[in-house]
Amino acid sequence: MRLRGGPGLEFPHFRTVAAGTEVTVLALDGVHRDWARVDLNHDALIDGHLHAAFLVPATRPMGIDPDGSALDADEGVEEPEEADA
Repeated sequence: MRLRGGPGLEFPHFRTVAAGTEVTVLALDGVHRDWARVDLNHDALIDGHLHAAFLVPATRPMGIDPDGSALDADEGVEEPEEADA
């Protein structure tokens, strides 16, 4: 994929991004919102634009909340009540 300097083919490409590279989409740009403004280094800085048609969502690892924080192993699991003997 060609990383471009802006949201369109008229912008120069300055780097090739290998298929399978994980990127963070910061926003969607362009007339049809089909260009992803991406961060390649996970530093919250814009590194360029990739056409959104080439991007697929990454699968979130189990045990990770959408905000990126780890879940406790027993979070959401109810403890069984102890039976009276």
